[in-house]
Amino acid sequence: MGNGSSFEQAKTVFLEINGKEEKIIFSRHTSSRDIHELIAQAANVNKHAIITLRDRNGAHVSVSPTMPQNTSANPYKVHAKDPPAPTGKI
Repeated sequence: MGNGSSFEQAKTVFLEINGKEEKIIFSRHTSSRDIHELIAQAANVNKHAIITLRDRNGAHVSVSPTMPQNTSANPYKVHAKDPPAPTGKI
């Protein structure tokens, strides 16, 4: 059976996207790229979009499984921008 150390708690992070509250849930084993794609999906943008998270004080927040957990009263603001169009250069 074990002592429960293998039990993993999911992490919930609250986001504000275009004035609307969203939340994402992931584990500490989720990759930064997967979290980025999850935020892009919630923001309804391309998975290659440039995603920036800011806390209520305007500080940048790293998109990673170790990002500080927040509350629905203090969601991270999501700024999403489509990536630049390819120029055709190699």
